[in-house]
Amino acid sequence: MCSKNSNNGIYIEAEISGVQVLCLLDTGSTLSVLHPNRYLAIPEEIRPPVEYKSFQLRMADGGLIPIQGCVTLPIKINGKVFNHRLIIADIQAPVVLGYDFLFDYECKIDVAESKLFIGGSSVQCLLESDLPRVCRISIMENVIVPAGTEMIVQARVDGKFGYSTMAVIEADNSKLSEKGVLVARTVVDPSSGKVPLRVVNISDQPCRMYRCKNVASCFMIHRIVTVNDIQEPFFGN
Repeated sequence: MCSKNSNNGIYIEAEISGVQVLCLLDTGSTLSVLHPNRYLAIPEEIRPPVEYKSFQLRMADGGLIPIQGCVTLPIKINGKVFNHRLIIADIQAPVVLGYDFLFDYECKIDVAESKLFIGGSSVQCLLESDLPRVCRISIMENVIVPAGTEMIVQARVDGKFGYSTMAVIEADNSKLSEKGVLVARTVVDPSSGKVPLRVVNISDQPCRMYRCKNVASCFMIHRIVTVNDIQEPFFGN
């Protein structure tokens, strides 16, 4: 069973096979879980193969999530490495360190001090309520967008936003739009600190976008709902 993510979650910073992640500490989760995007972020040359399994993960709200397999990975916390078996499933958090991990490595959580004790040392935790829900998006390199062109550029998430695997990008740079460059509203995974940014230049002149320039905002979202078979329009005639 895996607990549903909430706004009072406790996180720690860790590194899994060279990938920086924020891990949710969840004593209510029987197993430790890794999001598929974080698994794929591991460099291919050191990424271990997945051991495929055919069962489902039951969430605290009763919902079922199919798992994509299991894998054993090195989890580096506070300079110490812990090899642990993780379930790969499409959860909201990038990583959930569940009861199995906390038990195997004799972890203790001091909720009052927001600290995790593991491997003979303490790690300062991060409370989700203290983490930002809105972050700025800035361009990683100088880019020239030709006239009448749509393109995707690499952008950076400014701030600790790695506790969520779903966010929406909203344009908020009026000066950019005045030049004829529009930023598309896009659902992205911000947990790596980098996101693709879709832009279009509707003017008849090329436009330069500068490195580190804020061009949009990123808002955390909790879930995406698919709406099918709409029988009536949302708005009347």
